[in-house]
Amino acid sequence: MELVVNKLYDIQSFSNINVESVAEDLVLVNLELTLDSYKFDKFKTRPLHCLYYFGDFPPLDISFDSETGLLKEITLFVKKSILKHDSITGNVEHQNVIGYPCFNTEFVEENESYYDVFCEMIITLRELSLSVARADHASSKKVSVNENLSILLDEKETLTGVEFNNIGKAYLDLLK
Repeated sequence: MELVVNKLYDIQSFSNINVESVAEDLVLVNLELTLDSYKFDKFKTRPLHCLYYFGDFPPLDISFDSETGLLKEITLFVKKSILKHDSITGNVEHQNVIGYPCFNTEFVEENESYYDVFCEMIITLRELSLSVARADHASSKKVSVNENLSILLDEKETLTGVEFNNIGKAYLDLLK
């Protein structure tokens, strides 16, 4: 199963980012999105989760609304021992766009909520951003969702990664 963007909306969004140490070598990064003009109906729709498994620790979890396909939350567990540090920014050329992603939900089965993807991911810390990207897909487009989140897409609009931007110094210290 692959997450494919159907459309990018011009929607104002806000995010709440939380970074916390959960074990000696493991850090939890969670970003929850809220929309200015849309409220998710917790009783009408269910969240869908696309879990990206890579390695021997909990995965990247992309959560989106089952009815609309709108992105809701991203959770990542970072194992500090595999985190790459890169002081060079902008080393990958992307087509940069702005928008709020709506994912294709045609694959959704009636009673399913979790979909698994097994792949290799590369997690990189760059100045004030944390990037997690698939090693098996080249990113060609960077979509700025808001000041704290960008998503990476390939030429077929398939999700290839995410970037947590403007991470505060206190949170960065937890990742080092």
